[in-house]
Amino acid sequence: TLGDGKVRPLVLPLRPPEINMVFARLPGLKLPAAELVSRLRESGIRIYPDEAGVFRFVTHKYIADDDLRRFVAALKDFV
Repeated sequence: TLGDGKVRPLVLPLRPPEINMVFARLPGLKLPAAELVSRLRESGIRIYPDEAGVFRFVTHKYIADDDLRRFVAALKDFV
């Protein structure tokens, strides 16, 4: 046992956690995934290569709506 041996209730969040990841396939990709990574990086957008055809895009609290619009606009050039 831990502490004084008394069992205390476990309190879980009342809502599911929000995550900052989007998983997506890009079936219309016009170039190899590695080249997409490189081209977007040249535009200041950092992504990682796909895993088994699935890309994982991660955001954080400092990513603004304008940043997301810029990402979508850049991605449209390659899909």
